[in-house]
Amino acid sequence: MVVRDEAARGRAAVDAAHACIQALEQQVESSRTEAEQRLAAANTAHERRLVELQEAMMAQEQAFRAEIDKATERLEGVQKHVML
Repeated sequence: MVVRDEAARGRAAVDAAHACIQALEQQVESSRTEAEQRLAAANTAHERRLVELQEAMMAQEQAFRAEIDKATERLEGVQKHVML
């Protein structure tokens, strides 16, 4: 009878350990899924910000080029005036 009791306790311990393992596996999977979703959201936000910054940089570069072109035209006008 003692052996049966020990065997029953052993089976109960194994069952409890399996239940604990299953719960931990579910926790790990849930954490992994949440982390993947957070990473995807962060990547999307960073990509949007990168596009915004690139657009702002291109607009600024266009403004600088227009300013340079205008200054070049003025300089050429002054050069022509001086040459006359």
